[in-house]
Amino acid sequence: MKRLIVSLMVVAGALSSACTEEVQFEQLVGLAGTYDVALVSYPPRQGEEDESAQQLLFVTSTDSNELRVVSLEEEQTERRFLRAPNPLQPLSIPVLPRPQALTRDVRYDASGAEQSGRLVFARSSGTTLISIVDADREVLKEVRRLDTREITRVEGSPVAPAAGPVTAFAARAPEQEGAGTTLFFATQETTGARLWSAQLPPRSELGSNAAVTATPLPGEELPADVAVNSLIVLPNPVGEAHRGVLAVATRGGAGTVYRIDLGKEGATPVRQELDFGGAQVLQLATHGRVEYREVRQLADGTRVPESPVVVEAGSRIFGILDPSNCGVLLQCTGVLAVDVASGRVAKDLSGRDPQGNAARLYDMLPIGAGTGLPTGLSLATDRNLQLAAGEPADRLNPDATVAARRQRGLTLPVLGIVPLSNGTILFFDAVRLTHLNIDSTWLEGQKENIATASISFTNILGASSDASGDIRIEQHDKATDTAPQEDLTFGVTRDQTYVLTYQGILPEMASVAIKEDGSFQVPSLPRAGKGQLVQPGDLIILLSARTGGQVCATAVPVLSVQLPAEGGTLATLIPSGALPADCADYDFFQVRAAGPKPLVLSSASEDYIDRVGSGEPYEIRGPYFFHPPGYQGQTDGVVLRFLVTRANLDDPTRGLIRGERYVISTDAHFFPYLVSVSLVEDLATFRLPGPVVQATVGNKDYAYLAYPSANGVLEVDLTAITAGVTNSNGLVTFR
Repeated sequence: MKRLIVSLMVVAGALSSACTEEVQFEQLVGLAGTYDVALVSYPPRQGEEDESAQQLLFVTSTDSNELRVVSLEEEQTERRFLRAPNPLQPLSIPVLPRPQALTRDVRYDASGAEQSGRLVFARSSGTTLISIVDADREVLKEVRRLDTREITRVEGSPVAPAAGPVTAFAARAPEQEGAGTTLFFATQETTGARLWSAQLPPRSELGSNAAVTATPLPGEELPADVAVNSLIVLPNPVGEAHRGVLAVATRGGAGTVYRIDLGKEGATPVRQELDFGGAQVLQLATHGRVEYREVRQLADGTRVPESPVVVEAGSRIFGILDPSNCGVLLQCTGVLAVDVASGRVAKDLSGRDPQGNAARLYDMLPIGAGTGLPTGLSLATDRNLQLAAGEPADRLNPDATVAARRQRGLTLPVLGIVPLSNGTILFFDAVRLTHLNIDSTWLEGQKENIATASISFTNILGASSDASGDIRIEQHDKATDTAPQEDLTFGVTRDQTYVLTYQGILPEMASVAIKEDGSFQVPSLPRAGKGQLVQPGDLIILLSARTGGQVCATAVPVLSVQLPAEGGTLATLIPSGALPADCADYDFFQVRAAGPKPLVLSSASEDYIDRVGSGEPYEIRGPYFFHPPGYQGQTDGVVLRFLVTRANLDDPTRGLIRGERYVISTDAHFFPYLVSVSLVEDLATFRLPGPVVQATVGNKDYAYLAYPSANGVLEVDLTAITAGVTNSNGLVTFR
């Protein structure tokens, strides 16, 4: 009853600001199936007093076959779902059954800025229907429902009509009021994917019986074994009549990405293949024209303002990589950009010219964060994002009179937002094509842009102490700025914990049954690529039972290892002497490392890496997972290099005790700009984000994310969030 009274008071305009804020946070209208969102922003009609843009957020409510609309008013307390003519009910726009995907008509004006039209389109997986909704605030209803089987059926045409479902769509907004939108869509036929275009009548006539006819895109035959999964509209050439420019992503045996320039009427379309590093793409995105500037340092140290750097609209196309068509998951996960001019992966700003200025020299790496898979992608120009304390000061100050470096500015020329399947939201610099690193900090005595490590020793009682005197990490000596070995590599070394266990158990040899003939047989190659692990001098230790059994006090060294015959998988261990009499009836055994290499190296993610001994440098190498400032084109680097300097490991009186261990913790000094949602109270169900859009409302920037897990939409204030922690401030729910 109280909520009903509050709703009535909202309509009447008699609510106090504090109470309004509470209702704003709730925003309960009964969404069911928030799988997509679409933002429509357009200027008011001529003569209207409100000069601000009209901004409406359309949200699917799939289970109820409708769309709901949030009005993005400048005053946050007035930002809410639009009401129906009956003010007690939220506005519902009935559309085709189970709407799951939305798009809007967009165009790029002469200055390269993205402009949205006033139409929203909805489709559902597995159907041939497309709903067209008039997004004008005075209309807000479905004005046409197209059946692609009918609109592609042209009397007397030799082209067979579409029969399969719509798999992707996009729309180009008209250049002037009163003209019609061009709708592009893809269908999946028994013969393969097909691309179509339909010139719609003017918006004012969509509700009439005006005919709509769709024709195949000329000359755009696609391979038979692909499906189209994403379409976006790109900018047309300025100042000429043009049928449109598209980017098309396909999946399947010959899946790839195309840029298709349809050209003028009657011209042959030009199709350009875009190479996303050999990966296939799930979703495409681009952004409007952006112009930015920095200061450059000359060879003599002079600092001069740089000429404006321009990234034209549509000159870069971004794609969410498809991990299902890749053998190495982390190499095909995340977001990659392609330069249209070359058709190849775009180059990031991680390189340096001879004067130390950022330069585009090397192909960007996919922008991602661990194992979280992208569930959406949004790019927008000139967006403000809260600074994080750990971000590096790696940009020259735009004030040429100031010598000090600085952190990035609050405004990013292009901000990329990627919701992830692990519940986090990733932000990145879509102009530099790099991560925003919020952990780029080093302690006194540490060298910048170098990964570091710390070492501790844990005794048999579990007590820890410093162990830097027993193991040396091979990296720069800050006092002399020299390195006897290559440093741990910033951009290669990850946050990881490595453990060196004295006389550690070898893999697959923790509890092995003794054979009936009394032989000791173990897997010959227990870890792929590691070779035969047991060596003469290792220890056979008898056990009374497989698990929890008594351990024999006397170990028996391995005299030799008999490798299996061809096709065999078990090696036979030959003991160096008789078994202990008091353990002769034990039925199981384990094998522990001893001899010259008694330390078993493992990590938090790998139970066995190698065996290590004293006085022998050990090195692990790996590929770059991000390009650090000053990257020089290397393919890999040192993950970890150390030397065990302690020489008395096996000393009976001063050596180590079985099971004691050294722990090496590496610090990558890298953490992407990730935000997670605090799962408390009204936010508890906001666990799995979906598609995202960005909007500037008044003078503040926001992201709006669909959350199928919550049947709701989350508003994120981009200047009120804190990276690297769970957030509740700056978040508002609409459900």
